[in-house]
Order: sequence, then C-alpha cells, then structure tokens
Amino acid sequence: MSSPLLIKSQGFQEGYAEIATPRQTPLRWTTVGRLGLRQKATYEGETGAQEAVIALIGGAVTLEGDGFAPQATGARGDMFGDGPSYLCLPPGTAYRLTATTYTADMMVFHAPTDEGAGVHLVRPEDVPSRVVGASNWTRTVWPGTSMGNYTQRLLVGETINPPGNWSSYPPHKHDTDNPPTEAVYEEVYCFSIKPANGFGMQRIYERREGDDVLNESFAVEDGDVFIIPRGYHPVVAAPGYQLGYIWALCGQGHAYGAWSDDPAHAWLRNVEPMLAWH
Repeated sequence: MSSPLLIKSQGFQEGYAEIATPRQTPLRWTTVGRLGLRQKATYEGETGAQEAVIALIGGAVTLEGDGFAPQATGARGDMFGDGPSYLCLPPGTAYRLTATTYTADMMVFHAPTDEGAGVHLVRPEDVPSRVVGASNWTRTVWPGTSMGNYTQRLLVGETINPPGNWSSYPPHKHDTDNPPTEAVYEEVYCFSIKPANGFGMQRIYERREGDDVLNESFAVEDGDVFIIPRGYHPVVAAPGYQLGYIWALCGQGHAYGAWSDDPAHAWLRNVEPMLAWH
C-alpha cells in the first residue's frame, strides 16, 4: 500500500525533477527536488520568494550568478567516503550550475522566507562531522547549514549509519512549540545505501490519541525520500549495508537540536557515556 510519506526513487535523471511539495504531501513549507547533470551541462534557476539549499550527492559543480563570486564544490564520490557540500541561495537569486565531473547529482530544497542570508558554499571543513550516540546507535552526523548563518529557515545536513546501526535514536520528535526544549519543524530524509541494493527500516509514530495518529514502518532503499510531518522517527540500517541520508528541517526558527526524546526511551541518554567509553 502506498503512503504519502514515502516517495520511491526514480534514480539519477538529467535535469530537475520535483519530488515533494506542500501541494501534494503533508509538508507545510518544504519543496524537495533532485537535479542531475552530465559533464559540462548547465542548469539555470531562480529562487523567487524562497531560499534554496543544493546538497551534493555526488560529483562536482560550479555555481555562477550576478552579484556574487563563482563558487566551485570539490568532487564527491559518495556520502560514505567524502564529506558534503551545500550551496545556499537567498530569495531573488538567479543562478547557473555547471557539472565539472562526468555526472553531478544533487538534492534541492526550497522554503519560503522574507529575507535571505547571502550566497554561501558550505564545505566539509566548514562544519566538521561528529560521532554521536553509543553502542549500535552510534552514527556520524554532518551538521551542515544548522551550525552557521548560512540560511534563514532551512537546516540541511547528513547522517550516516554503520551497518545494523540506528539513528534519530533515542527516538525524538519536533512537532510541539515548547521552548526552549522543543520547536515545530517538519523534516525530510533523502536516503543513500551502500551497496545500493541494500535497505533500511524507517519507523514513524506518535504517543497521543486521535484518528490521525501516525504509527507505521517502511522499508527504505537507495534514493528514496521520506517525509516527517510530525512524530518520532528512528531509522536503522540493515546488517551489511551502510545507510546515509541528507536531512532537511524547516519550521519555526533556526535551532538545531530543539527536539524531545520519547519518554519511554529517554533513559538511553543516561547510559550513552558509559557505553561510549567502551
């Protein structure tokens, strides 16, 4: 049975393909697309009334436009061997992307905003990765645009799970306005799996009453996109396969980490220091 939360991959395609928007999904603010270019091919875009973050899946591109200096990303083999690069564009920006490798594969995120934060290229060394969690919920997180004044609303980064490991764990949510602990953010996961024939499992659930309560689990594969409008959302890689995902948060504010753990599993935070020591 199909679900509006899981959008199956169509693989690499030349040009821009819209994947999810507030028009046809539970998303409220975020638009998600995938952009593929062959070497020396170009793509011209305009952000309009939205800011954009272009996240490199693989390959390399140069960014050009009026009013800002050209930007060139480094080449990326894949997200499991090379760090991420993000091109951040404010509203009202006309731009041109040119592939400088055999192919360039990108996720593109848009969100409406009244003002921008300038044009930025965020390289791996600008926001280094960190290892979080413990035991079999250890994973690597690239905080990306969440750790600087690169965007107004879009928080885009990456998480990489070793084979068999969990992330977004202990399960957390960010759907309630309860400052400073929790803020309202929708989120999108864009998955990569290595080897690409592998899979992971994504759960989404809520602890409340009502006819529209979320409580589902999904098999996710390479290139799939998963929409998280609310609820707790842990994910696990199948044994033998690395699982990574580009995540994009958008909501009320610009505060990474404004989430609440599921009270049933929050005790795991207390044992993480002991397990990490081993």
